[in-house]
Amino acid sequence: MKTIITFAFSLIIMLNASAKSLDEIATKINAQPSIPQLMEIRANLEQLCTSGDANWLTHYYMVYADLCLFFSSNEEKTKLNYLDDAKAHLAKIADGDPSEVEALRGYWYMALVTTNQAENGPKYSPIVIGCYQKALKINPENPRAILLNAIFMSNMQKSFGGVYKEFNDDMKRAYELLQASATALPNPQWGMEFFGNQQ
Repeated sequence: MKTIITFAFSLIIMLNASAKSLDEIATKINAQPSIPQLMEIRANLEQLCTSGDANWLTHYYMVYADLCLFFSSNEEKTKLNYLDDAKAHLAKIADGDPSEVEALRGYWYMALVTTNQAENGPKYSPIVIGCYQKALKINPENPRAILLNAIFMSNMQKSFGGVYKEFNDDMKRAYELLQASATALPNPQWGMEFFGNQQ
């Protein structure tokens, strides 16, 4: 009986340590880290992913870190490696906030489009839009879904010589929602990095 109690107590300590580690990582990754900091965060996430204590947010942040590094890299092979790794972790998100997961899925396809816009644009743009629409149907006040959709729609309209007229209103709404967000960590809070000097 004593052995069982000791094991249970050790398990509780391990779970609390894992949760704290994820909270710390979420705090750092939501605070617009530099590239070296982001690489360190990614290494910490890799450790969590292999620890046996990974949950949907562990894989969620791994995907987000990979996408941030994808967009910051100029090396094609490195970019594709980050994209492949993000895809693998995206497939491991079996539960979690469905609106956040769909928005992140749309962001991954959005990254895929940029690797070859002429070929991937027509092929994957409907999937990107579908992911954002699904995310917004689940939660119309998800700021990440709002701003990513606005950015994608604006870029797509520009490529056809048009204008996404709702862009400014959508970005303003996303900004206000991010400012007012009371979401507790380790839940997603990122998004302010898209607004630069407005902060």
